[in-house]
Amino acid sequence: MRSLLTVSLLVLAGCATVASPSASSPSSTTEAVTHAAVAVKADQVLASLTRGPCNGACPTYSVRVMGDGAVEFDGQRFTNTKGRAVDRLTAQQLGQLEEAFSTAGFDAMQASYRDPHVADEAIVTVTHAGKTVTHSTGDAQPALKALEDRLDAVIGTGRWVVGPTM
Repeated sequence: MRSLLTVSLLVLAGCATVASPSASSPSSTTEAVTHAAVAVKADQVLASLTRGPCNGACPTYSVRVMGDGAVEFDGQRFTNTKGRAVDRLTAQQLGQLEEAFSTAGFDAMQASYRDPHVADEAIVTVTHAGKTVTHSTGDAQPALKALEDRLDAVIGTGRWVVGPTM
């Protein structure tokens, strides 16, 4: 009986042991973050959206969402904010981004939906967890266009894009 009690205590003590951080464990800036089925490090790009220039007054910008929710916007042309702006998404918003990619079927999309004969349309690029999909504005699949609109809505890019188009 005494040996059973000793073994039980050793097992319980082993379960309660907390590993101390080692030199090989990630630091707080590179801590792994899991969003739904996607695991990225806090300092890695989880998702990005880039809208390229067109022959008109198309807003030209890129926005990146890092694994920890940090948002980096870079307004280039026809945006209210020129240059860099930053923000941070909540855990709920990160979940909404993951849901948007899943709903759109992003993982099953082709890498490109561009017509090589059309050169005067803006190029839009969407990246999620290492996969990139590119298209011309006139060649967007409905699910891809809906995804881009949802990304803009969740990230809130309208506050940086809306404004005079000079």
